[in-house]
Amino acid sequence: MSDNIQFNKEWVNQEYKAAVIKNKCEYERKVRTASKEYTFENQRQDAENIVDILYKNPKTLVLNLTKRTKVGMNGIIIEIFKNCCTHPDDNFVMAPQNVKLLSPMNNLEWQESLKSYVPGCFRYQIYHRGILQKQGIREKLKNLKNGLIIIDEIDVGNG
Repeated sequence: MSDNIQFNKEWVNQEYKAAVIKNKCEYERKVRTASKEYTFENQRQDAENIVDILYKNPKTLVLNLTKRTKVGMNGIIIEIFKNCCTHPDDNFVMAPQNVKLLSPMNNLEWQESLKSYVPGCFRYQIYHRGILQKQGIREKLKNLKNGLIIIDEIDVGNG
């Protein structure tokens, strides 16, 4: 198990570094979806604080985060996923396949944009409305252990 944890940590770190480099290259080429930084310091700090809350309070089942629109929640989510999957405490660390992002948004362009922006190890852990049922998310969540589920834009979801 320990080797698997270390391999997963390395995989996440490498995928994250690759995403940072890809963003820098695209920013230099003025690709509109790229930003000056892959994630910003305030996003990294918020994510560290959130993961620290989860780590220090292992019985926490729900955390409600509310942020103003357009302030970089995607960056915070990426950092939370990375921090949970590379945490120094192997008893807390999560496998990349055990972190999930559920979104009631049903915007295909946004969905594809987000999936191409996140580190590759998290690409198949993002589920958007309209495909949630088709991908059998209920079964995946029913058997999830030692994981994290983030529900984004919960205010627009229904059903």
